[in-house]
Amino acid sequence: MKEREVRYQHLKAAKENQDHHREQLQRFVDRFRAQATKAAQAQSRQKLIDKIDEERIVLPKRYTQSGRLRLAEPPPSGIEMFRCENLGFSYDGVKKVFSGLEFNVTRGDKVALIGYNGLGKTTLMRIMAGTREPTEGKAVIGHNVVPGYLSQEFAETIPPDLTVYRNAKNAWDARGGGPEKVFRNQLGAFGFDENDVEKPAGVLSGGEKIRLAFLRLFFTAPNLLLLDEPTTHLDLDGRRLLEDALKKYKGTIFLVSHDIDFVRAVATSVLEITREGIRQFPGGYDYYCEKKAAEGSGVRGQESGVRGQGAGARGQESGVRSQESGQLSKKELRQQRAAERAKIAPKLRELKNRVAAAEKKIDELQKALDEASAELFNPKPDTDFAEANRKVRTLQFEIDRYTADWEEAATELEALEAEKPQ
Repeated sequence: MKEREVRYQHLKAAKENQDHHREQLQRFVDRFRAQATKAAQAQSRQKLIDKIDEERIVLPKRYTQSGRLRLAEPPPSGIEMFRCENLGFSYDGVKKVFSGLEFNVTRGDKVALIGYNGLGKTTLMRIMAGTREPTEGKAVIGHNVVPGYLSQEFAETIPPDLTVYRNAKNAWDARGGGPEKVFRNQLGAFGFDENDVEKPAGVLSGGEKIRLAFLRLFFTAPNLLLLDEPTTHLDLDGRRLLEDALKKYKGTIFLVSHDIDFVRAVATSVLEITREGIRQFPGGYDYYCEKKAAEGSGVRGQESGVRGQGAGARGQESGVRSQESGQLSKKELRQQRAAERAKIAPKLRELKNRVAAAEKKIDELQKALDEASAELFNPKPDTDFAEANRKVRTLQFEIDRYTADWEEAATELEALEAEKPQ
């Protein structure tokens, strides 16, 4: 953002110089075009003006009215917004996406659902929105709760043949309408100026479609926002507008996002979904990280104690073997230890392969991350900053995922090698 501001100021200064130069040339042409002695010079300067007009510097659009972006006041509701009991879902009736989920969402909470891909986050959100029915358990929407669901595919539901203005106006009128000036201000707050509003929705970029989708959603005035990866197609300005609006929003939010900074800024509590189930953390993202770190430390302490007990047990076993050594020959002892090593050899190979594969993948991802970061730091004229930022965030998430797998496999491998008979 700092680098972009520097580039903008440089471009602005170049445009001011260009405009000033054009004004000087235009004054000369206007003054002397009718004089025969100056006609050739005036014509020469007019050619320069035409060339400047062909290469006119255009400043990128900037959103300067972020303070005007407000979500509709949420209608009143009961304290409990959503509750599930022993919730489960399966697409084919055989393989379960998840099962046994139990949690609740209370009024005013801003919940971030965190978990690896493939654990059913989007499916859970669709159940909460009412577009899917659970295959087991109960999903209960609270009293007077009005869900407002934005899926990753929500932009596809915008009629492509209608203009931006008409798409937004239909949603505006459905909620009761209001002064045209207020409606136009909302269009501007979401980044649509007079040149954008007559575009058919089908020709909009991904970022423009998602902004229009948000605008339509906010016009419906929900009190439970269900947001699935809401920042995926947003540029920096759109992301900042959305983040500020959600922080000030008085309703309830349930969101899924891999954008850690966005989650940290918006969420007041965290739900972690894993293959073992779901857990609630009653604080923000930093609190969640602290609790997970503390739990990890406690687990490692327990593992250390277990290893200590194991060492003591191995000491006892060594004593027993020494007593038995009088009865077993050296050859029999070697055979016994070889059998024990052979028994754990497949597990050792599996863990070593996991460690090696994770290390290789981390190296590949880190190289890709370095290249993606370099593109941001040294952009080209055609660089898509929104896409580049999305790529960086995705790569960072994947590196974290493979690092966690590496740590798990390496810890287990270390413990198993310590127990391996020599």
